Amino acid sequence: MVKLMKSQKSFYPFKVSNKLMSRVRANLEMQDLSEEKRKRQEDLQFQAKFSRVRDIFNVDEAEIFRQGSTLLVRLRGMNFEVGKSYILPQHYPILNKVQKAIRIFETQRTVIEGHTDSTGSDVHNKILSQQRADAVMSYLVNNGAIDNRNITAIGYGPDKPLTVNTTPQGRKTNRRIDVVLLVDK
Repeated sequence: MVKLMKSQKSFYPFKVSNKLMSRVRANLEMQDLSEEKRKRQEDLQFQAKFSRVRDIFNVDEAEIFRQGSTLLVRLRGMNFEVGKSYILPQHYPILNKVQKAIRIFETQRTVIEGHTDSTGSDVHNKILSQQRADAVMSYLVNNGAIDNRNITAIGYGPDKPLTVNTTPQGRKTNRRIDVVLLVDK
């Protein structure tokens, strides 16, 4: 049986040699370095995918943002007509690019956010924004981009404007869809 020495300030119930402690510390440092290396590798992979997605869209179609491990695709080129929630055929190419983005990131969770301008009542705008988000979600599911269990549609109404609603251009900008890809690491 190994006895704990009175002068030893360790939580170990036995004497630990300096050589052993050095090895343990070195092993822990290697694990820390491996974890840092893994995180750097994941970040590099995310950046590469981010660049591929950004290259899919032209600046008039979408803005691409990284928010931690989340990718936001703001569909600038897909505006809805006032009071309407149907997708115009001219927007199909943009939504096809969204499908490619989902496939590049191999995302398991996607959130479609619908937004409106502030024209009309809040209740009407919440319903309309939900209908718009649902329309985009249905398009992506029906075209095989993502399983319907892995996608959610949320209508925010006028609650998250990008710009003022006092001009026609501002209102058009606020009638939008944001696609949020929740990227698993």
